[in-house]
Amino acid sequence: MKKHFKSLASFSISVIALLLLALTFTFLQKIPSTNALRSANGYPPPGDGYVISEDAYPPPGTPPNVTPTITLTRIPTVNPLTPAPPPDFWPTDMPWPPPTSTPKPYFTPVVEPFPTLQFVFLDEKAPDEELDSIWYPYYMGKNAEIVLEELKIDEMGKRKENPKTKIELGFGPMADSPRLLALQMTSDGTYFAYQAAEREGAVWNIYETSSSTNLGIKEKFGFLLGDFYRWSPDGKYFLAHIDKDDSRASASLIGIEDGKRGMLKASEHDGVLPEIDDMAFSPDGNLIAAALSYHPYTGKNNPWMNEISIWKTGDPSSQELLCRGENGKDTEIHTLKWSPDGQKLLWVGGLETTEVDRWVLYLWLADRSTGKCEPIIEMGIARGQGFPVSGKFSADWSPDGSQIAFHLIEEIDGDSFYRIALLDINSRTVMDLAGPTQDVLSHVQFSPSGDLVIYSISRIDYGEIWAISLDGRVNTLIAGPTTIGAPFWFNTKQK
Repeated sequence: MKKHFKSLASFSISVIALLLLALTFTFLQKIPSTNALRSANGYPPPGDGYVISEDAYPPPGTPPNVTPTITLTRIPTVNPLTPAPPPDFWPTDMPWPPPTSTPKPYFTPVVEPFPTLQFVFLDEKAPDEELDSIWYPYYMGKNAEIVLEELKIDEMGKRKENPKTKIELGFGPMADSPRLLALQMTSDGTYFAYQAAEREGAVWNIYETSSSTNLGIKEKFGFLLGDFYRWSPDGKYFLAHIDKDDSRASASLIGIEDGKRGMLKASEHDGVLPEIDDMAFSPDGNLIAAALSYHPYTGKNNPWMNEISIWKTGDPSSQELLCRGENGKDTEIHTLKWSPDGQKLLWVGGLETTEVDRWVLYLWLADRSTGKCEPIIEMGIARGQGFPVSGKFSADWSPDGSQIAFHLIEEIDGDSFYRIALLDINSRTVMDLAGPTQDVLSHVQFSPSGDLVIYSISRIDYGEIWAISLDGRVNTLIAGPTTIGAPFWFNTKQK
């Protein structure tokens, strides 16, 4: 009996031991190993930058059926105190190790709006008959339409009110930024001619204010305007070079109503035909002056020459030489101007220097009583341009003919500085009026009263029109914003 009991006890112990062994094996299967953690779900991240803590795993007291966590420790990367020597190809004058460049952040530049300009206003009750009327191009912003506005100002440049008379020219934005290069009105305000910039040149148009439309010169007259020079004092005719005339030695006197033409042809000199650079009517309209230039392109050893010739209006065969000078070069368009008494002429023209393809622009004077023309004031270096630009260099007679206002450009260490000055005709003395400034100045002219000098000033992408008194005490903004190099026109029909 005892022997049987011992056998049964031994069997029971064996079964219990087997059961305990099975339970232990099952429990261990449920505990993830370190290698299993490394491979499951790609965790921890591959590489040698991580180690696993050597603490006991699983931590003591971990409840059953709870997935234990594992602690990861990042191994810091330490740069060696002594960098490795540079490779053989490394330039000896470059630092080693090479500096780490920090990429510049990309940003969109902020486009500043046109400025809000501050004007000085007159009393609304000021009579229009006592004010000057000035037309200028108002420019609302980049790639916007240009609108002509009429402005009333007094003798000190104060504005009566915000402009109410506006004209939309209808040519739309030109290229990347629209520009109005020139503006000339008839004395009665019935017509005005304007030159609008295009991508590859400039186009002249004539606008009729009564119908509020462009005339359509090609359809009405059968030709296009190459250069528009001047309106006659009575506004019935204009001087122009048209596209049908191959020779630059000719120009046309054209009736605005019927389009009838009279041809003016300049005579050749020493076998060379001149080019007509500019033309102007005398104050009474009875004479026409032309600034001519002779280019030495004929193969002969001819020098550059400039010339002033005069015709009687309506008589194409009446050309009379006033003066001619050697080394004189092209005249800037719209700078030829008669003195108020009709006895002198001024213009801005080049003078050839000893350097090839370089000439200096001067203020020139011609006197009908002496037949002499001479450069008297250096105004700046002439620079190439695709087409004639009105107002780039400018000068104007005072209403009494005693002074000339002009602007000049000085080059200092590669930078351009602009000044406005006054020339006294009798004493030939020059007085600075405004500047120097690196803002571009243009279209300098006297106000009809003679108390102010009006000028355009160009900033980075817009312009303004300012007025300065002859003593320099008043220098005030009168119009803007405008296009760069904005032309303007005084209309004094009410006086």
